[in-house]
Amino acid sequence: MFRRLAISGALSLVLAGSAWAQGLLAPHGADCDVCASHTPYFVTELMASVAQEQGNAEAPPAAPPEDPNLARDIKSDEDLGAEVHKEIVKQVKFVENPEMVARVTKIGETLAAIANARMVDNTWGEKRHVKLKYQFFVIDEPDVNAFSVPGGYIYFYRGLVEDVESDHELAGVMAHEIAHASFRHVAELRKRQERASLVSLPLLLAAILGGGEDLGNLAIGAQALVQALSSGWSVEAETSADLGGVQYMMQSSYNATGLLTFMERMAYNERFAPIQSLGIYRTHPPSRERVQFMRAKMATYRIPIQRSLVTTSMAARVEPEDNGGLKLSFGKMPIHVFRGDDSVARADDAEEKLNRFFDSEPTLVDLDVTNDGIVRGSGRRLFEVKWDDREGTEEGMDSMIESVRTNLQRALFDFNYRTAIDRSRSQPAETDSSNNVRTSGP
Repeated sequence: MFRRLAISGALSLVLAGSAWAQGLLAPHGADCDVCASHTPYFVTELMASVAQEQGNAEAPPAAPPEDPNLARDIKSDEDLGAEVHKEIVKQVKFVENPEMVARVTKIGETLAAIANARMVDNTWGEKRHVKLKYQFFVIDEPDVNAFSVPGGYIYFYRGLVEDVESDHELAGVMAHEIAHASFRHVAELRKRQERASLVSLPLLLAAILGGGEDLGNLAIGAQALVQALSSGWSVEAETSADLGGVQYMMQSSYNATGLLTFMERMAYNERFAPIQSLGIYRTHPPSRERVQFMRAKMATYRIPIQRSLVTTSMAARVEPEDNGGLKLSFGKMPIHVFRGDDSVARADDAEEKLNRFFDSEPTLVDLDVTNDGIVRGSGRRLFEVKWDDREGTEEGMDSMIESVRTNLQRALFDFNYRTAIDRSRSQPAETDSSNNVRTSGP
């Protein structure tokens, strides 16, 4: 009798440890990695609960790997997603702003049509071409977050829509979430997690039948095994979705750099988060690793990295001042104010060349500001500080030139810190002076 109870209790530990992992992502604490795709805990529980109820009500026979009946599998995803969505509707408030909803829907439908039209390379998950009826929703919460559930239900938080710096960045996150649904990552995670539970059972049963004293420890160990495998698969799912997202972006009018710059900001934010080793409980690769992965894939696909086209924080811009001058800035960093009769032409030319310079991913050694006011980047003339720029100021020429030098150095330092480029792993591509299209380095 005791032995039967021990077996029942130990197996319960294993199954309990794996139940929550049936969703796409494991529950995270407040100190978890910042991630573009972070399924809320209550949604993860909903998916596990609904899936269990559906399994109890109707359990179709397991399909062999070569089963061509994709329609049945898609229907299973759609049914699960519909049930989960009903519960989500009860627990959250959706944005009613028609402009915000229309923006998300337009971008989503554009990328969904691409995902449904053709297959892309997929490193993990469903290998068949899945076509879904995608639906897009905006949750009225300030979190910078997005997630998807099976069947094509994609959710964005208002905070993320307000945080992105362009439609290109919003499309990047959208493409990532669509890839999760198209690659059926939830179904794949559930299937593999169930296999992992079966792998741990022989070890557990051997200890129980042997009457060892370490039954409890072994049960916990079996639970940890399932958790470790599930976490590893979740990391693979995120990497797979990043790759799928890039390919969807390539086939659209949106610039794939948008997904990279969004990840770069997450990696930058992670630097200020508490240091924590999540070990087997990690379900997402750190953003800095995702950035390096993205850069490598963009080089493989020969996609130029043009941050100035998809961001405001990593782009030069010119704005008029009240006194008639034209202020050149990079992100939030002021660089110089142009004045005089030819200020408009000079400022516009400087903005274009400064963007090209920063898009080439320069370092401080690539900058040269001469004592006579000539500003060069990577050997090319960017702009000139002229005597007319002193108009209406008390500043001397030498002081103005030194200010430009200091401002550009600060902007470059901040740019390199935020992009966190690992130059030991990748060579920055060269910029073509005529069209700003770059090719991969050696």
